[in-house]
Amino acid sequence: MLQNMTHAVNSCRLVSLDVEAMFPSIPTQTAISLIRTQLRDNRDALSDVTCLKPDAVADLLNISIQNCHAVIQDGDKERWFRQTTGLAMGKSYSPVVADLYMGHWEADLELLAANCGGRVHAFCRYADDYLVLFEGSDDILSTWVNQLNSKDSSINVTTDLEVNRQLPYLDICITRRDDKFCTKVYRKSCNTNQVPAFSSYTETRYLRAAIRSDCTRAIRYCSSMRDRQQELDFIRQKFHHHGYPRSFIDSAIQKTRTDLRLKARALPAPPSANSHPAPVRVSVPFAGPLFYQLKREASKIGIQLVSKPSVTIGSLLCSKAKHHLPKLQQSNVIYRIECSCQRGPVDNGIIPRS
Repeated sequence: MLQNMTHAVNSCRLVSLDVEAMFPSIPTQTAISLIRTQLRDNRDALSDVTCLKPDAVADLLNISIQNCHAVIQDGDKERWFRQTTGLAMGKSYSPVVADLYMGHWEADLELLAANCGGRVHAFCRYADDYLVLFEGSDDILSTWVNQLNSKDSSINVTTDLEVNRQLPYLDICITRRDDKFCTKVYRKSCNTNQVPAFSSYTETRYLRAAIRSDCTRAIRYCSSMRDRQQELDFIRQKFHHHGYPRSFIDSAIQKTRTDLRLKARALPAPPSANSHPAPVRVSVPFAGPLFYQLKREASKIGIQLVSKPSVTIGSLLCSKAKHHLPKLQQSNVIYRIECSCQRGPVDNGIIPRS
């Protein structure tokens, strides 16, 4: 989008809008009403995935939203809480519902700017973060933001303006230079640049993946060769500071460059000299050098071993704190039900008539 907006580089400014507490602020009843309407307008597409009617899907969604509970273990007692407003951040449908509602909320975003005397050349949104190319004075921008906040009492946005023709958006730093936008990797001031030490007790492929993820971001985000080279040099220094050999770092960077180049040209990866059928993957605890020996022997019989940590922080801290639902309250389970006619137990959840 930025590359196609060269005509607006000098006439507009970059503005970032952030929706405060988006998930808890979504008006659920309005969102369900919008979803119900869209489901009715797309009956044919809905029928391809379910036999339920649009109203039934919307009603089920409403039941799930209105009955979102959390349990906290307080000593020997359990404290139950029910969420009364907004969407739960842990639900799988929450991002979809929030996205549909925010699409409705932003429909007249450009019209409101025009009514205030400004102009929105383009805008995009990722989750709750907007990037806007805005043309207008500070007073016009302030009036426009106030109108956005008055649209819905539950939705409130804050603004960040560019400084010295630069604006960070997510993990990208956008700069206006001459007649084009330039981008590079952005790091917050609180970033500590911590990575797994090369001597850490983990499989080598995870260490290599840490380098490749940083390298991929540098190649994709940096629009100039100078910024890209500076970022790659920074990656080399960062990982070398944590004990990574230079040859190991350079090998991972070169492999990343090759893979991205082939992907950009839509070319398949070069075939391996030794073609074998897809191996069977087995996950086992990581055991240091012994794991690599076992991995080599297993590969000879077509088994690929994948390491996993034997003990994780989550298993140590959350195993006892997390509330577990009793089995009789779980779904997708066939229960053994005692018949009220006193004829004895009946299996498979089928109760005969008494």
